[in-house]
Amino acid sequence: MKIRVNVGVSAALGLMIAAGLAYRAQAQFGFGIIAPNAYGGYTQTPTARVLPNPNARQGDWAEVITATPKWLVVQNEQGQQFPIPADGIRQFLIRWPSSAADLTPQSLVEVNGLGLPNNGIAADHIDVYEDAAQSLVSPSITGSHGYVRNISGWDVDQLNTQGITNFWTPQEWMTPNQMSIVGNPIATDPVRISVLGTNLFTILPGAEGMSVTQITLGSPSYARRGDLVYVVSDSAEPRGLNVSRLVLYKKVAMSQFAP
Repeated sequence: MKIRVNVGVSAALGLMIAAGLAYRAQAQFGFGIIAPNAYGGYTQTPTARVLPNPNARQGDWAEVITATPKWLVVQNEQGQQFPIPADGIRQFLIRWPSSAADLTPQSLVEVNGLGLPNNGIAADHIDVYEDAAQSLVSPSITGSHGYVRNISGWDVDQLNTQGITNFWTPQEWMTPNQMSIVGNPIATDPVRISVLGTNLFTILPGAEGMSVTQITLGSPSYARRGDLVYVVSDSAEPRGLNVSRLVLYKKVAMSQFAP
């Protein structure tokens, strides 16, 4: 196979955003346009699951065309091919389609959505972390009105981390509260999340339901030709790209994957 490599840094950072690949990703994984996030992975808007964090380096979509235990070769929509050595990937994650029925009390669930009365959250997607991948998250409650809520039995909106009341403007009070929580599931229909055993949240799906993704740590051995990847590259060397983050999107659940 002939691999075309442009070793210029601008080319390395310029895996052009592939509109066709992004459309396929939206159809398969339930997210749409790029938008802000508080956590280095993903966030939620009222209508779509989106990525990435605008404070982080931006990445691009590509498709796997070759995978070995030590190498990935990806191709963008323009037909440019880029080799990526496995030891040149700082963070490798895999997103697997899953189901709320597969949740266990030991799972860690991340939910991003609109805060509702009575500790409800409207969300069309949740992420699940098991085993070693739980090192990526920790139990937390975060709001979008410029504060992080105390972990308390009241979960009072007006409290910040110092316990001081925030007096917001009328415009701020009218802004929908974007919530981000990480905790353990205690029920699956509907999904209910316990954060450190003191705060319970009910997750209310959108009109089109709620998708579930399991996130695991990855390696090239899981990649197959045709898989979509989201690549955030740092630099280019003669041997290929150095990548700060690579997210591999699988079409089947992890339990159904044939090594």
